[in-house]
Amino acid sequence: MKYSASSVSETHDIAPAQIRQLYAQSRLAMVGAFWASVVLVFVFRNVIQHEILIIWFVSYSVLQAFRYALVSAYDRIAPDDDSMSKWGWWFSLTTALSALHWGMAGVFFFVPDSPVHQAVLAIFVAGISCAVTVVYAYVTITY
Repeated sequence: MKYSASSVSETHDIAPAQIRQLYAQSRLAMVGAFWASVVLVFVFRNVIQHEILIIWFVSYSVLQAFRYALVSAYDRIAPDDDSMSKWGWWFSLTTALSALHWGMAGVFFFVPDSPVHQAVLAIFVAGISCAVTVVYAYVTITY
């Protein structure tokens, strides 16, 4: 396959556009994930130690607040294409940390003697995974 100068230029222009799209649609995804975490903690309040719920929820909330601040800073600064890879890196890092929190929920919120709670946990973790796939899949490093 031969590459022309225009196809290389078009490929170079795609990455900044993809990162812009990540930031453009991330607020709704973050708000939805936050409210899912609220509901998850509420559902598990009687079967998981409160310390575990509080630590997970507070750390996740702080992370989401940082992610929201990152998106706000991105909107305020409106970075140019040359600095877009840095913004993509930060977005990917915070997305990975968010995914790690949901993975930890799958471990720490697992209730061996309650198939109902297991099902609820599976639905939440799978639901968040599906939502992230739809929102972030076109940027492979973030996905």
